[in-house]
Amino acid sequence: MQEITLAEASLKAQQVEVISRMIERMIERNHEEIDDHDLSVIAGLIKQLSANVAVWLMTEEEKRAEQ
Repeated sequence: MQEITLAEASLKAQQVEVISRMIERMIERNHEEIDDHDLSVIAGLIKQLSANVAVWLMTEEEKRAEQ
């Protein structure tokens, strides 16, 4: 996985938050049902975005521990 910057990690974390809020609103309003395919796509996107942020945080933690 390629390294990302703090700004990129922040943007990815914000994107995960937005996606999560959208899902919550869909459920609250009961206007749309999420089918299995859509749920799989959403889960994959959240996984990809959050994994990048997690890797960045772990890398930064290691750098700070070495100082």
